[in-house]
Amino acid sequence: MTGNPKTMTRRRLLTLGGGLAAAGLTGCLNQGGGKTADGKVQMRISWWGSAETHKRQQAGVDAVVKHYPNLAFKSEYTDYDSYWNRLATQVSGGNAPDVFSMNRTYLAEYAGRNVLAPLDDYAEQMDLSQMDPNYVDLGRVDGKLYGIGRGMTIPAVLVDQNVLDQTKLKPPADNWSWDGFGKFAQQIRDAVGGGFYGSEDGSGRLSYLELFTRERGNAIYDGSKVALPKQDLVDWFEYWAALRSSKACVPANIQAAYQGGVQNSPLVKGSAAIILINSDASINFTGLIDHRLVLLVAPSNGKRIQYFSAPSMLSIFARSQHKDEGAKTIGTLVTDLEVAKGYGLESGPPPSKKVQDYLRKSDLDVMERQMLDFSDLVTKKYTDPPPALPPKGAGEITLLLTRIAEDIAFGKVGIQAGADQFFAESQRMLANA
Repeated sequence: MTGNPKTMTRRRLLTLGGGLAAAGLTGCLNQGGGKTADGKVQMRISWWGSAETHKRQQAGVDAVVKHYPNLAFKSEYTDYDSYWNRLATQVSGGNAPDVFSMNRTYLAEYAGRNVLAPLDDYAEQMDLSQMDPNYVDLGRVDGKLYGIGRGMTIPAVLVDQNVLDQTKLKPPADNWSWDGFGKFAQQIRDAVGGGFYGSEDGSGRLSYLELFTRERGNAIYDGSKVALPKQDLVDWFEYWAALRSSKACVPANIQAAYQGGVQNSPLVKGSAAIILINSDASINFTGLIDHRLVLLVAPSNGKRIQYFSAPSMLSIFARSQHKDEGAKTIGTLVTDLEVAKGYGLESGPPPSKKVQDYLRKSDLDVMERQMLDFSDLVTKKYTDPPPALPPKGAGEITLLLTRIAEDIAFGKVGIQAGADQFFAESQRMLANA
């Protein structure tokens, strides 16, 4: 599951790099581990997510222990917003977990700083032969494998169907545009009124800005440089400013409160009918809201500009004393059917065809079944191969956009000035990464 990250700072990343260098020079980067009192290999594993995610993840870890009773695990988890700060601190101190969750945005950053162990030599332990090679390749940096994806996700739009039923509005067609999105959000706002809005404010969502600029034939990055045209960013900020002005999307204070997980989203809080969210995270709304929710294709004007990525990968700490055991852990978590029973579709359709087939035949709830069908639809009709991984420092760019978009929404900075600030800071961030 992905969230609304705001807390990964440049200081944290610099600490990460500096801490690694210092620990490498002194030879004291030590994963610890060792043995438990009863002689088992002590492992640490960490992830981000909601309480429901934790239950699913822990069920997977328990299944690993059944396969490998010589292993014992200490599990660590937190929400997505806090995860990267904590991981950077752990890496800097040389005490990162043996196995930890990683994602596409930070993969090149951590691999480039020698935080992650190359996994190619552990193909047998991880049973890579069971996995779709296209999934496996999502975890490669400069040809080397550093992460194994647990599933597939695609940017999506999640809509409250109960609100549509109440207002007698129909979901738009799959080939809708951003103009169509704005009109749809406005129709919801006008039909409900009061303190209710059509959509969340997506101006700080980099993955949706990427779709916006890809539709125009452009890209966010070109190698290690920002390639986003300034006019595209200005148009993006102006687009959302217009929606805020007409109350088609939520005001700055409501959007700013959306931190720490989907339970704080405007949709769950009853402030709006639409949020922008990766498809894998849609299943985390089960139990949080008793309305029927529907997944829609993100605006792309019918073009094949979307691509799937791994919302959560598993990586091994480069200085772990238990890499072989870590690889076996990853292989079991990704390909074992007993794990699949508990973990399900937490990260979207899994890389193992055997596991996918098993889950499709299992007793899925409404949101899980919808997410599988949605992934099939978008993959067949609207996706292209993924672009190159974001460069080192891309995690900072994600947070930079969120911060500037929020400042614009609160009126702290104008749109042109905000765009200028984005390009000045982003280029500096990437140059110093």
